[in-house]
Order: sequence, then C-alpha cells, then structure tokens
Amino acid sequence: MGWTVALNAPYAGGFVVEHHGDPANGIHALQLEIDRRCYCGLDLRSPGPGFDRAARLIADLAAGLGTSLVRPQAIAAE
Repeated sequence: MGWTVALNAPYAGGFVVEHHGDPANGIHALQLEIDRRCYCGLDLRSPGPGFDRAARLIADLAAGLGTSLVRPQAIAAE
C-alpha cells in the first residue's frame, strides 16, 4: 500500500497485546503504531496531509480483519 514499515523498530512495543490479549481464551490483540508525522500537521496535533490516507489504512485493516474473522454460522437442518 506504499507505506514504509518496520517490525519492532525503533520501538519494541507490546503493552497492548501483553495486557489485553489472551489467545488461550480466544482473545487476540493487535498493536499497530503509526508515526504521527504520517497523519498530523507540523504541530503533530492537528490533522495533516496524510490524515485521510492513514484513516483509510485503519478502515481497510479493520474491514479486512472483520471479514477474515467472520465464521459462517452452521444452520441446523429442519
């Protein structure tokens, strides 16, 4: 999608997944960090030129995860 990505660089996060995920009980967590310079203005507080692009990335990711996680419900024969 044209983004530059890094895995655990320059920061090795993990707080979200360590404290909120519990895969053994079916609770999975994903931590995605986006550099504010990608979506904020020069003050790093207001929306910048990349805001819409970052919002689309998050929306597309959420939609894709939702689609891949939906399991068809079994329908009992009558």
